[in-house]
Amino acid sequence: MMLFTITLVTAEPLPLCEDEQVIYSNCTMLTPTLDCTEYNWTAWNLSGGLAGNGSLRLLNSSVYYFNFTLGEGDYIIELCDHSTREIRVKEDEDRTMFAAIIILPMLLAIIFMIGAASLDAREHSPLKIFLFLLSVPLFWTSLHFATEAMAKFYNFPNLQEAIGDTTYWIAIVFVVILSYFALYLIKNAVHLAAQKKNERLNY
Repeated sequence: MMLFTITLVTAEPLPLCEDEQVIYSNCTMLTPTLDCTEYNWTAWNLSGGLAGNGSLRLLNSSVYYFNFTLGEGDYIIELCDHSTREIRVKEDEDRTMFAAIIILPMLLAIIFMIGAASLDAREHSPLKIFLFLLSVPLFWTSLHFATEAMAKFYNFPNLQEAIGDTTYWIAIVFVVILSYFALYLIKNAVHLAAQKKNERLNY
């Protein structure tokens, strides 16, 4: 089996492909010196099924490259001169950990919202409001973690920007709601103080 030549790609910002790749991570795969009629590549999975194919792009006079990204599995990459290379694509353990970190604040927020909804509004109104308010920053935290994960593991700038904007507006809405309750409490406190003062004057 002929291994592909490993050299530095100056025209492509993607990292070079290794024998083991993280699932759905883009990388640049270089070829050895080639002399073909048609310059293309084909990816086969171990079951013999076609996983992907495409055209090679010229790097210099006889070395070519292509961008590689596939889902989890074991693949054999075949070039136009029938040289091959094995690539294993697997899940990144760091991504699994990040997924748990993202989901945990959201689960806590759902638990707090269910708990708040189950409380009697007349007997436990302060706790009910507090739990509802507490669930909002937890959702915000979850979206923030999702943005960090997108930046670290995935090259989806549009989605990352959308999550960031959503997080920003949720924070704005939370501040507005919190300000409303703060003003409401101040108004009630002033009203109560004025009422007590009037009662003392009536005596």
